[in-house]
Amino acid sequence: MRKIVEAIRNSDKGVISYHTYINYALYDEDYGYYSKASNKIGKTGDYYTSSVMTPIFAEIIAEYFIKMTNEYNLPVHFYEVGSGTGDFAYFFLEQIKKLSAKLLDKIHYFSVEKSNYHRQLQKEKLGNFPVFFYEDISELPQINGVVFSNEWLDALPVHVVQQVNGELKEVVIGEKNGSLYERLMKLSNEDIITYRNEYFSSNIPNNHRLEIPLSMVSNLRELYQKIIRGIVITIDYGWTNAQLIHPSRHTGTLRGFYKHQLLNNILTRTGEMDITHDIHIDTIQTLGEAFQFTTRRVYKQYDFLYELGLLSKLTNHENSDPFSIVSKRNRAIRSLIMDDSISSAFFVLIQEKL
Repeated sequence: MRKIVEAIRNSDKGVISYHTYINYALYDEDYGYYSKASNKIGKTGDYYTSSVMTPIFAEIIAEYFIKMTNEYNLPVHFYEVGSGTGDFAYFFLEQIKKLSAKLLDKIHYFSVEKSNYHRQLQKEKLGNFPVFFYEDISELPQINGVVFSNEWLDALPVHVVQQVNGELKEVVIGEKNGSLYERLMKLSNEDIITYRNEYFSSNIPNNHRLEIPLSMVSNLRELYQKIIRGIVITIDYGWTNAQLIHPSRHTGTLRGFYKHQLLNNILTRTGEMDITHDIHIDTIQTLGEAFQFTTRRVYKQYDFLYELGLLSKLTNHENSDPFSIVSKRNRAIRSLIMDDSISSAFFVLIQEKL
């Protein structure tokens, strides 16, 4: 909090953007949420992801990876961006080993994770596997293979704008006596204006708020530029432009998670909670097209997993013990495929440049 207050007081206009605030709150080396040596995912953390709920999620992606590399004669290279604690990578590589020891000898797994704390966890967890660790996309060599991300883009900083009587204004953050508050200011950031013109032509209703994902754009551009040939699998929360301006989202989608509780005011518990927002799906597709990618399909996650044969993983058994390994595995499979499951909240976007 101290650095944020100092940044506000030292700024020309006495305010900072939401982008600056989120960057401090999540990624500051001293107190940023992702930089802290604490558990963030699972029962004792602040939120769940599909990859930590069950190994099956990583297993089925591993099988899809093998299918894609064979079908399109791609190198056996897998690039995970925003790889977190390494749970997904561990279960993915365990499945590769189970299916083919020879393939495990050939595979190159590239892990990109900004948090130094998480990278250290990965190195401890993945020491017996062929994994290359990177802090940033810029460090990656040219890419040939399959690129995968799960809840990476929603954790990148965003600006926030609001339509007010026909004029788009930026929502910024001020400070008084150590407390943070919002202000509306005349929109002067040319990058936001460019984004509005290039990626969001829909009419934004009066008093409607919208996140502007400039970091997502810059990160994806850098990623797409590196891909010579390959498939990109993006899994995240998100909506189309038309859905983002639906009245149900008039306050925007920016939110926090603390101890599995949803917090709409992210100006509290700075550095203590995860901050997320819903991704602009149309923008990702438009960006990809600029780099010669075509969209293979956009799925709901449960449709994607169903198409990959998740239900075939169910095991028939007569054990009535609900805590048996088989029972737990079957419940985990069903939890990923039901309409009201965690999968209903996510889209899966498949892009290809082949």
